[in-house]
Amino acid sequence: SLKPPSKDGTPAKVETARTLWVPAVNNHGGFGRWRWAVASVLVVFVALQAARTPIAASRHPRRTTYDPAVQYLRARFNRHTFIMGSASLIFGLGPDWKILDDFRLGFNSGKRADVVAIDPHWADGIEMARTLQPSIYAFVTHLLEAEYQEVYNQGGYRILIRQPLP
Repeated sequence: SLKPPSKDGTPAKVETARTLWVPAVNNHGGFGRWRWAVASVLVVFVALQAARTPIAASRHPRRTTYDPAVQYLRARFNRHTFIMGSASLIFGLGPDWKILDDFRLGFNSGKRADVVAIDPHWADGIEMARTLQPSIYAFVTHLLEAEYQEVYNQGGYRILIRQPLP
């Protein structure tokens, strides 16, 4: 049965552990191998954690989809170009760019963009309009075919520029 240590025997136990038990364990030599095993496991763990960050970053879809589309827009247009595209473009281009988030492409407002940037979410919205709002779908698809030319198609992003009217 367990009982609390007695006040009078505790110093003797501590002295016994200090003088007999600790030196015996240290002299045994078998327990020192665990130090290497624990150290090895820790090194492997730290290495895996360190490698995880760049691997996760390289798998991030933004690098292969959003970033190249934003770079294309930056290289060919300026902040005065009227772009209809997802509001998320503001994060890559900046708040001073003229961006309007309207996948209906001016169906209600009559506005026409110089550039249309269609991301996967916009493409889904346009496709949903096929069944939910057929008149909007017909307007958007006709407008894109008649007035715009695709100049970029990569990673789910399409960029179209408005053609001058004949």
